[in-house]
Amino acid sequence: MYSNLLTELELIGLKWSKNGVDSHDWLVAENSDHHHWIVRTAEQIITGYNPNDPETVVDVDPRALVLLSQACMLLFQNSDGVFSKDLAMMAYQIEMERGDFDIELRLLAQGLIASGRYIDCVGYFHTMYEQRIYDESFLPDIIEVLDNLEQWYNTISSPEMEWKDEEFKQRSLLDCRALMLKIARGAYLQFELGIELMSGEQIKEYVNQIAPRAATIVLHYAGKERLSSFEYTISHSFTAYSTYILVALKAINFSIDNVFDSLDKGCRDKFDDMTPEEYYFTLFAHTLRLRIFSKEETVISRERWINAVKSADKALVNSAKINAYQIYAQVIEEIKMTKSIKDWKNYADKLSRLL
Repeated sequence: MYSNLLTELELIGLKWSKNGVDSHDWLVAENSDHHHWIVRTAEQIITGYNPNDPETVVDVDPRALVLLSQACMLLFQNSDGVFSKDLAMMAYQIEMERGDFDIELRLLAQGLIASGRYIDCVGYFHTMYEQRIYDESFLPDIIEVLDNLEQWYNTISSPEMEWKDEEFKQRSLLDCRALMLKIARGAYLQFELGIELMSGEQIKEYVNQIAPRAATIVLHYAGKERLSSFEYTISHSFTAYSTYILVALKAINFSIDNVFDSLDKGCRDKFDDMTPEEYYFTLFAHTLRLRIFSKEETVISRERWINAVKSADKALVNSAKINAYQIYAQVIEEIKMTKSIKDWKNYADKLSRLL
C-alpha cells in the first residue's frame, strides 16, 4: 500500500537527504492540499500501531516514515508530538528488524522520538495545570526521555562508533546536546509553573531527579574544547538557569554572583558583531537576567538594571524574528514595566517547545 511513499513524498517536495527533509519550500501556504495529504497519510499509517506488536508495523521504507515524521513536526509547529513520535518509532523498529544500521536514519528517528514524546508530556502537563492538578506522570516520563537521550549520546560519541564524515558526526552530537538541553530547560520551566500545585515532597523529588541530569548536560558542554557561538550562548544560559533554580530553592549554598557570571556570558553584552540568529539565542538569558534583577533590587544598582534593560532591548532589535521571539519581546516589556511576568503559563509553554 505504501511501497511508493518515498517517491510520492519527493514529488511534493519532501526529498530525502542526510538531514532528512532537505528543504522547507513545501511548507508554503499554496501547498495546503499537500499538507492535508501528509497529515491524512500519517494518521492512516499510525492508526492501530502498537510498538509491542510487530504485526501493526506497516511495510514501508523507513526513510519515508522519518520524512513524514519531520513534516508533521513542522506542520503542527511543535504543538503535537503523537504523529512524529509514532512514525519515527516505526521507522526505527523497521530498521532494527531489517538488521540495517543507517546512522543518518537512526539519528533522525531518535531525535524525533524524544521530541515527540517530550512535546506530548508538556501538552498534558498544561492540560492538567488548567484543571489545577499537578501532573505526577510528567517527571518520570521526562526522566526516561532524558536518560534515553543520554544513553544514545554516549553511544554515538564513543570511540567504537564508526563515522564516515567528521563534520556530520559533530553536527549530530551538537543536535543531541541541544535537544537534551531544551528538554531539561523545559522541565525546569514546568517546575516553575507548577510549583504552586506541588507538595514539599513532590518539589524535593522533582529537583533531586532533574538537577543531576541538568548537571550532566552542562558537563557535556564544559568538556568541549571549542564551542560554536550557538552552543556558547545556550550552554551558559542554561547553566545560569539551572543554577538559579537551586539557589532560589536554597538547595545549594551558591552565591547569586555565580549565576550572574553565567548570565552575562549568555547575554553576550560585549559582542557587537553577532548575526540576527545569534542575538536571538541570547534572549532567554536576557529575560532571565531581568527576572532575577527585578527580584534582587536590594543588591542590584540602578545603573546595573538600566544597563540590563538596554542590553535586552538591543538584543530584541537585532534579533531574528524566529521561534519564540514574540513571547520574549512581550515578556521583556512586561518585566521592564511591572517587574513580573503576567502569563507564566503561556511563557512556560511557548519556551518549552522552542529553543
